[in-house]
This record gives sequence, structure tokens and C-alpha cells, in this order.
Amino acid sequence: MPADLDPGRAGRVTRRALVAGSALGAAALLSGCVPLGGGTETEPESEPVLPWRTVVATTPILADIVRSVGGSRVAVRTMMPPSADPHRFVPGPSAGDAFVDADLIVRHGMGLEAGLDGLLALAGDVPIITATELIPPEMLIPGAGAMPDPYVWHDPAMLPWLVERVRRALSEVDNDPVHRTAWDTHSVSYLAQIALADAYVTRRLDRVPAVRRLLAVPNATFAYFDRRYGFASIGLLGDTVSYPTDALIDRFAGLLVERRPPVVFIDASVSPVALQSAVLRAAATVPVIPVAGQLYGVGLGQGNTYQGRYLGMIRRNADRIVAALA
Repeated sequence: MPADLDPGRAGRVTRRALVAGSALGAAALLSGCVPLGGGTETEPESEPVLPWRTVVATTPILADIVRSVGGSRVAVRTMMPPSADPHRFVPGPSAGDAFVDADLIVRHGMGLEAGLDGLLALAGDVPIITATELIPPEMLIPGAGAMPDPYVWHDPAMLPWLVERVRRALSEVDNDPVHRTAWDTHSVSYLAQIALADAYVTRRLDRVPAVRRLLAVPNATFAYFDRRYGFASIGLLGDTVSYPTDALIDRFAGLLVERRPPVVFIDASVSPVALQSAVLRAAATVPVIPVAGQLYGVGLGQGNTYQGRYLGMIRRNADRIVAALA
């Protein structure tokens, strides 16, 4: 992990390897931190101050990271609703209002929110940073075309690079020593919480037998999850789509017949009617494949809910996978 975010510097935490994994090459990327005195997720420490900076995040997951690092010293605006698919999101006519009085814009990059490029070009002199730009290229999974797979958040070991980029950016727009100390502290605390969430997901998924470690999901968004936790996934409809054509539904049904996954998961960004249609078409050839719970492939849950935060979302995904496959 980035050296200047090394939790070994902070007396509030102890270093601990997050999860050993050959896929990561160097486990030191995320030397997990465990808060002293308990293993529960906590919010950044409260501070009796009004927000000092306003940050616009293109996606709900980035907004959650910024809130976790910035704490009460940062007001965060999000350009997309929680379950929106960033690939297909089209901003409304008033979307540019988010830039008013903004001090910083945080985008994901890797072509994830390409539909916002035109709008971001109108941001004037507001600094724009790409949260994923510190990730070493060798850690990325090839995606469609020339871009890498953008869904890095499904591997918690990738998050420290995003956390560090946000921490640096906040320090660049406001170098007040008190604020910088707060952001450093929040970053260390958040990395500890990520480590705990990753350990929870690992323990839960250990219950799934190897022969059932196949995720049939609507869109191809779980490659980093597969690499991290030893699964395989089928993006039944290919890249992200919300209103599948009849031809895509036929393709979906054909993959179900060919791969015969134990269950099919739904996603908030895709019509469940299309998935049910494909399952029924496949049932003409193979036994009916059950439709399981909803996974969060491209966004977060709604509003102020457990799955509406990144750490809760990855835990909820793990719980639903275990419930369906263990």
C-alpha cells in the first residue's frame, strides 16, 4: 500500500496482513489494520465543525470513500443515484449545479463514467482527480477494448489506492495542518475497516464448496471479486445493460444451458423480468435454475441503509452468495 498511508505510523492501530493471496503478488499493498478495542465498523471521529470543503464525486462508491476520508470537514455531492449503472448514466439538465462552489471533483476513470465527460469539461477551474490512477497497471484486469476492467471495488485490496488518492487530493486543496491530520487519521481508520470487511467476506465465502463457486450474474462486473476470493462468474448479458434485447435474452438462456450454474443472481441495475424470461427459456432444456437474491454489481443500496455504504455492500453481497450457494 502507499507508504505514507502505512498504518504502522499510527498508535491507534496494529499492522496485520489483510488476506494472503497469490493473485495480489505483494500482500503489503493492504497491510490490514484492526482498531484497538473491537472489530466493529465505525464512522470517522465526529468533529464539532462545519464542513470546510465541498467535493463532488461522480459515483456513489466514490462519494462514500470521500465521506470516510473527509469526515465532517467535507461536504460530498454525488452525481448519480445509488444503484445507477455508471456506464449508462445520462446526467439531467441541472447536473452541472453540483459544481457550484465545489473545491474538488473525484472521478473513477477507466471509462466507467464516460457519459459524464462532457459535463466534467464544463467544471471550469475546479480540480478533477481520477481516483484509480495510483493503481499499478499490473494489478488491473483487462476489460472491453483498450480500457481495463473498471470494477476494482469488488476486490477490497484495491481500495487503499483510491483512499490514498482521495487523501492526497484533499490535502492538495486544503493544506491546513489540522485538516490534513484529520484526513490522515480517517484514512488509517477506514483502511482498518476495509481490512475487517475483507476478512468477514473471506470467512463467509469459505463456506461455499469449490464445485458451487460459480456466480451467474446479469453483467460482467465481478472479475476482481473472482480473483480475490476464488470464484468464477458469468456475465450473462455481457457488458452492462438494463433493458436486454430478445437476442441477449436468448444468449443468456444459452449460457444457462451450457454452464448450468446453481442459481442466477439479480442486480438492481437490470430488469428482473429479463432474467426470469431467460431462465424460463433455458428450462426447456435443463431443470429450472433458481433465481437468488440481489447482488450489487455496479452501485450501492438505497439511501441511508447498511448496503448503502461500501463496507456494508460487500458484506451484504457475501451474505447473499453464501445463502444461495453454501
